[in-house]
Amino acid sequence: MYSDDDLARAIEYQKRRDTALEHEVYSLVERALAKAEERWPHGGEEYVREYLARIAPLRAHRSAARKIEIDFVLRREVFERDAYRCIECGDWHDLTLDHIQPESKGGPATFDNLRTLCRRCNSKKGSRA
Repeated sequence: MYSDDDLARAIEYQKRRDTALEHEVYSLVERALAKAEERWPHGGEEYVREYLARIAPLRAHRSAARKIEIDFVLRREVFERDAYRCIECGDWHDLTLDHIQPESKGGPATFDNLRTLCRRCNSKKGSRA
């Protein structure tokens, strides 16, 4: 199987990838603000910032209520079962855990209901079972 060092490296890779995605999102927001300022020179930026400030708590509350943290041991067991590969395309980069029966439809975070997918395959799937 895989050693704890292998798992630690995989987790560190995922953290770096998540940080890169976060920076990409901030970059997109800044570009949107710049375009809004061009379009509405008097108050465009304030409008966009006000809108983002209004929806951020709603989105955070909605996602926090549904998301359950998957235990480190369970995460490792699922990755090991699937040989640290996406079960759809076989890729080993940017891996995520996917619920077979989606959380939004009552799917539990159990060994039998989790599988390994890369972000691309997981995004294509959406919340379909």
